[in-house]
Amino acid sequence: MLNRERLQDGVIKHIIGRIANGVYPKGTRLPSERRLCTEFNVSRGTLRKGMAELRRLGIVTIRHGSGCYANRLLKPALASYGFTRKGQARVSLNDIITARQAIELAAVRQAVHIIRHSTIRRLTRLIDQMVDTVDLTKSIALDMQFHQILVAASRNPVLSAAFEAIQPYHKYSQIFTSYGPREKEMTLAHHRRIIRALKQGHAVAVLKALSHHLDVMKEYERVKKEKNHESDCQ
Repeated sequence: MLNRERLQDGVIKHIIGRIANGVYPKGTRLPSERRLCTEFNVSRGTLRKGMAELRRLGIVTIRHGSGCYANRLLKPALASYGFTRKGQARVSLNDIITARQAIELAAVRQAVHIIRHSTIRRLTRLIDQMVDTVDLTKSIALDMQFHQILVAASRNPVLSAAFEAIQPYHKYSQIFTSYGPREKEMTLAHHRRIIRALKQGHAVAVLKALSHHLDVMKEYERVKKEKNHESDCQ
Protein backbone atom coordinates (compact mmCIF):
# COMPACT_ATOMS: atom_id res chain seq x y z
CA MET A 1 0.00 0.00 0.00
CA LEU A 2 2.83 2.38 0.90
CA ASN A 3 4.52 1.76 -2.42
CA ARG A 4 1.25 2.42 -4.24
CA GLU A 5 0.86 5.71 -2.38
CA ARG A 6 4.37 6.75 -3.39
CA LEU A 7 3.59 5.98 -7.02
CA GLN A 8 0.43 8.07 -6.74
CA ASP A 9 2.42 10.96 -5.27
CA GLY A 10 4.91 10.61 -8.12
CA VAL A 11 2.13 10.97 -10.68
CA ILE A 12 0.79 14.05 -8.88
CA LYS A 13 4.18 15.74 -8.59
CA HIS A 14 5.16 15.13 -12.20
CA ILE A 15 1.89 16.49 -13.54
CA ILE A 16 2.19 19.55 -11.27
CA GLY A 17 5.73 19.99 -12.58
CA ARG A 18 4.63 19.79 -16.20
CA ILE A 19 1.86 22.33 -15.66
CA ALA A 20 4.32 24.59 -13.81
CA ASN A 21 6.91 24.50 -16.59
CA GLY A 22 4.44 25.00 -19.43
CA VAL A 23 4.40 21.48 -20.88
CA TYR A 24 0.67 21.46 -20.15
CA PRO A 25 -0.46 25.13 -20.39
CA LYS A 26 -3.77 26.20 -18.84
CA GLY A 27 -6.67 24.66 -20.75
CA THR A 28 -4.54 21.97 -22.40
CA ARG A 29 -5.97 18.46 -22.61
CA LEU A 30 -3.63 15.99 -20.92
CA PRO A 31 -2.51 12.83 -22.77
CA SER A 32 -4.67 9.71 -22.62
CA GLU A 33 -4.74 7.42 -19.59
CA ARG A 34 -2.94 4.71 -21.54
CA ARG A 35 -0.11 7.02 -22.53
CA LEU A 36 0.34 8.42 -19.00
CA CYS A 37 0.24 4.94 -17.46
CA THR A 38 2.99 3.83 -19.84
CA GLU A 39 5.07 6.96 -19.30
CA PHE A 40 4.86 6.86 -15.49
CA ASN A 41 4.91 3.04 -15.34
CA VAL A 42 1.83 2.89 -13.10
CA SER A 43 -1.49 1.06 -13.17
CA ARG A 44 -4.66 2.72 -14.37
CA GLY A 45 -6.02 2.62 -10.81
CA THR A 46 -2.97 4.49 -9.44
CA LEU A 47 -3.22 7.08 -12.21
CA ARG A 48 -6.92 7.65 -11.58
CA LYS A 49 -6.35 8.16 -7.84
CA GLY A 50 -3.65 10.69 -8.65
CA MET A 51 -5.96 12.50 -11.07
CA ALA A 52 -8.75 12.54 -8.50
CA GLU A 53 -6.40 14.22 -6.02
CA LEU A 54 -5.29 16.74 -8.65
CA ARG A 55 -8.94 17.53 -9.35
CA ARG A 56 -9.59 17.98 -5.61
CA LEU A 57 -6.72 20.47 -5.46
CA GLY A 58 -8.12 22.34 -8.47
CA ILE A 59 -5.05 21.59 -10.57
CA VAL A 60 -6.98 19.77 -13.29
CA THR A 61 -10.56 19.65 -14.51
CA ILE A 62 -11.97 16.27 -15.51
CA ARG A 63 -14.67 16.43 -18.18
CA HIS A 64 -16.42 13.11 -18.57
CA GLY A 65 -16.33 11.93 -22.15
CA SER A 66 -13.76 14.57 -23.06
CA GLY A 67 -10.69 14.13 -20.88
CA CYS A 68 -8.56 15.85 -18.27
CA TYR A 69 -7.56 19.52 -18.64
CA ALA A 70 -4.85 21.60 -16.95
CA ASN A 71 -5.78 24.57 -14.76
CA ARG A 72 -3.68 27.46 -13.46
CA LEU A 73 -1.54 26.45 -10.48
CA LEU A 74 -2.39 27.97 -7.10
CA LYS A 75 0.00 28.24 -4.14
CA PRO A 76 -2.18 26.21 -1.73
CA ALA A 77 -2.15 23.32 -4.20
CA LEU A 78 1.63 23.48 -4.52
CA ALA A 79 2.06 23.65 -0.75
CA SER A 80 0.00 20.48 -0.37
CA TYR A 81 2.74 18.55 -2.13
CA GLY A 82 5.81 20.24 -0.67
CA PHE A 83 6.64 22.60 -3.51
CA THR A 84 6.90 25.64 -1.25
CA ARG A 85 8.98 24.33 1.60
CA LYS A 86 10.51 27.04 3.77
CA GLY A 87 13.78 28.18 2.22
CA GLN A 88 13.34 26.26 -1.02
CA ALA A 89 10.44 28.48 -2.01
CA ARG A 90 12.77 31.52 -2.05
CA VAL A 91 15.47 29.80 -4.11
CA SER A 92 15.18 30.14 -7.87
CA LEU A 93 16.40 27.66 -10.44
CA ASN A 94 18.93 30.31 -11.46
CA ASP A 95 20.34 30.33 -7.90
CA ILE A 96 20.69 26.55 -7.94
CA ILE A 97 22.38 26.43 -11.34
CA THR A 98 24.80 29.19 -10.31
CA ALA A 99 25.81 27.10 -7.28
CA ARG A 100 26.13 24.00 -9.47
CA GLN A 101 28.35 25.88 -11.92
CA ALA A 102 30.72 26.89 -9.12
CA ILE A 103 30.96 23.32 -7.81
CA GLU A 104 30.78 21.20 -10.97
CA LEU A 105 33.11 23.28 -13.14
CA ALA A 106 35.75 23.24 -10.40
CA ALA A 107 35.25 19.48 -10.03
CA VAL A 108 35.64 18.60 -13.71
CA ARG A 109 38.68 20.86 -13.96
CA GLN A 110 40.31 18.58 -11.39
CA ALA A 111 38.76 15.36 -12.69
CA VAL A 112 39.71 15.60 -16.36
CA HIS A 113 43.31 14.40 -15.88
CA ILE A 114 42.69 11.87 -13.09
CA ILE A 115 39.33 10.32 -13.98
CA ARG A 116 39.44 6.53 -14.13
CA HIS A 117 38.42 4.60 -17.25
CA SER A 118 35.96 2.67 -15.08
CA THR A 119 34.27 5.96 -14.11
CA ILE A 120 33.91 6.97 -17.75
CA ARG A 121 32.34 3.57 -18.44
CA ARG A 122 29.87 4.14 -15.58
CA LEU A 123 28.92 7.52 -17.02
CA THR A 124 28.45 5.93 -20.46
CA ARG A 125 26.19 3.23 -18.99
CA LEU A 126 24.07 5.93 -17.34
CA ILE A 127 23.54 7.56 -20.73
CA ASP A 128 22.50 4.21 -22.20
CA GLN A 129 20.02 3.73 -19.35
CA MET A 130 18.58 7.21 -19.93
CA VAL A 131 18.11 6.37 -23.61
CA ASP A 132 16.24 3.17 -22.74
CA THR A 133 13.93 4.49 -20.00
CA VAL A 134 10.55 6.11 -20.61
CA ASP A 135 10.04 6.64 -16.87
CA LEU A 136 10.43 10.34 -16.06
CA THR A 137 11.34 9.70 -12.41
CA LYS A 138 14.08 7.28 -13.44
CA SER A 139 15.41 9.69 -16.09
CA ILE A 140 15.74 12.44 -13.49
CA ALA A 141 17.48 10.08 -11.05
CA LEU A 142 19.93 8.96 -13.75
CA ASP A 143 20.64 12.57 -14.71
CA MET A 144 21.40 13.47 -11.09
CA GLN A 145 23.60 10.40 -10.69
CA PHE A 146 25.58 11.41 -13.78
CA HIS A 147 26.46 14.76 -12.22
CA GLN A 148 27.19 13.24 -8.80
CA ILE A 149 29.71 10.86 -10.38
CA LEU A 150 31.29 13.74 -12.30
CA VAL A 151 31.86 15.68 -9.08
CA ALA A 152 33.11 12.60 -7.21
CA ALA A 153 35.63 11.98 -10.02
CA SER A 154 37.51 15.07 -8.84
CA ARG A 155 38.45 13.12 -5.69
CA ASN A 156 37.96 16.38 -3.82
CA PRO A 157 35.88 15.67 -0.69
CA VAL A 158 35.10 19.36 -0.16
CA LEU A 159 33.53 19.70 -3.62
CA SER A 160 31.62 16.44 -3.13
CA ALA A 161 30.31 17.67 0.23
CA ALA A 162 29.31 21.02 -1.29
CA PHE A 163 27.44 19.29 -4.11
CA GLU A 164 25.70 17.00 -1.61
CA ALA A 165 24.66 20.05 0.43
CA ILE A 166 22.66 21.52 -2.46
CA GLN A 167 20.92 18.24 -3.34
CA PRO A 168 17.62 19.17 -1.60
CA TYR A 169 17.44 22.32 -3.75
CA HIS A 170 18.52 20.37 -6.82
CA LYS A 171 15.76 17.80 -6.29
CA TYR A 172 13.24 20.57 -5.66
CA SER A 173 14.14 22.24 -8.95
CA GLN A 174 14.05 19.00 -10.95
CA ILE A 175 10.28 18.68 -10.70
CA PHE A 176 9.90 22.05 -12.43
CA THR A 177 12.35 21.18 -15.20
CA SER A 178 10.88 17.77 -15.99
CA TYR A 179 11.73 17.31 -19.60
CA GLY A 180 9.86 15.92 -22.54
CA PRO A 181 11.41 14.01 -25.47
CA ARG A 182 13.09 17.10 -26.96
CA GLU A 183 14.69 18.16 -23.67
CA LYS A 184 15.77 14.61 -22.93
CA GLU A 185 17.55 14.32 -26.30
CA MET A 186 19.28 17.64 -25.67
CA THR A 187 20.45 16.48 -22.22
CA LEU A 188 21.76 13.23 -23.69
CA ALA A 189 23.66 15.16 -26.38
CA HIS A 190 25.26 17.37 -23.71
CA HIS A 191 26.24 14.35 -21.60
CA ARG A 192 27.80 12.64 -24.63
CA ARG A 193 29.90 15.74 -25.37
CA ILE A 194 31.12 15.78 -21.78
CA ILE A 195 32.15 12.12 -21.96
CA ARG A 196 33.82 12.56 -25.36
CA ALA A 197 35.94 15.40 -23.97
CA LEU A 198 36.79 13.39 -20.84
CA LYS A 199 37.99 10.47 -22.97
CA GLN A 200 40.25 12.85 -24.88
CA GLY A 201 41.54 14.40 -21.65
CA HIS A 202 40.70 17.81 -23.11
CA ALA A 203 40.11 20.16 -20.15
CA VAL A 204 38.88 23.14 -22.19
CA ALA A 205 36.39 20.99 -24.11
CA VAL A 206 35.05 19.39 -20.91
CA LEU A 207 34.55 22.77 -19.25
CA LYS A 208 32.91 24.16 -22.38
CA ALA A 209 30.52 21.20 -22.69
CA LEU A 210 29.48 21.25 -19.03
CA SER A 211 29.20 25.03 -18.93
CA HIS A 212 26.92 24.98 -21.99
CA HIS A 213 24.79 22.22 -20.43
CA LEU A 214 24.21 24.29 -17.28
CA ASP A 215 23.70 27.53 -19.22
CA VAL A 216 20.89 25.87 -21.17
CA MET A 217 19.13 25.14 -17.88
CA LYS A 218 19.39 28.82 -16.92
CA GLU A 219 17.92 29.76 -20.28
CA TYR A 220 15.07 27.37 -19.54
CA GLU A 221 14.23 29.41 -16.43
CA ARG A 222 14.23 32.66 -18.43
CA VAL A 223 11.88 31.24 -21.07
CA LYS A 224 9.60 29.79 -18.38
CA LYS A 225 9.32 33.20 -16.68
CA GLU A 226 8.43 34.83 -20.00
CA LYS A 227 5.71 32.23 -20.61
CA ASN A 228 4.30 32.77 -17.12
CA HIS A 229 4.29 36.54 -17.65
CA GLU A 230 2.47 36.18 -20.97
CA SER A 231 -0.06 33.85 -19.33
CA ASP A 232 -0.67 36.35 -16.51
CA CYS A 233 -1.27 39.14 -19.03
CA GLN A 234 -3.93 37.16 -20.91
